Amino acid sequence: MGEQIQARESAEDVLTRNAGAEQFTEKVESDTSGAEAREQKKGLTAAVNRCATQNQALSANCEAATEARVYRRSTAVVSRQISGETLVVPIRGKVGDLASIYSFNEAGSALWAALEQPASLETLADVLCQSFAVEWDDARQDADTFVQEMQAAGLLSAV
Repeated sequence: MGEQIQARESAEDVLTRNAGAEQFTEKVESDTSGAEAREQKKGLTAAVNRCATQNQALSANCEAATEARVYRRSTAVVSRQISGETLVVPIRGKVGDLASIYSFNEAGSALWAALEQPASLETLADVLCQSFAVEWDDARQDADTFVQEMQAAGLLSAV
């Protein structure tokens, strides 16, 4: 997680440098003339291009780190399958929090069952593809949305 945050901060730094370099290029063009301005602009353009390349590499690293992440169920929940529906109850202070019962449809139930063991987004997307008539990209997006919502609710965590 620290690598992803560091990569995002670095990407933001690169974007800030890109914007600053472009503004500086415009100022150089207005302050100088002729061959000198063209040479300075050429050097700045090369610097901007290097920054853009670094930004693309950082974005790819962030994406790869996210895809490699594995998720698991919280140990502070109890779940049961009832009438084809999965119900999840958070446990707080050794008592079920009945005000926060979560109910999953078939797709959510399939993902929750797959998360009995730690699983990656790709594994979860594969579960959806095998269980339902869905394209892999849609399954990947659905799995990602499920994981994000369950993390926000405290039902899942990244390992």
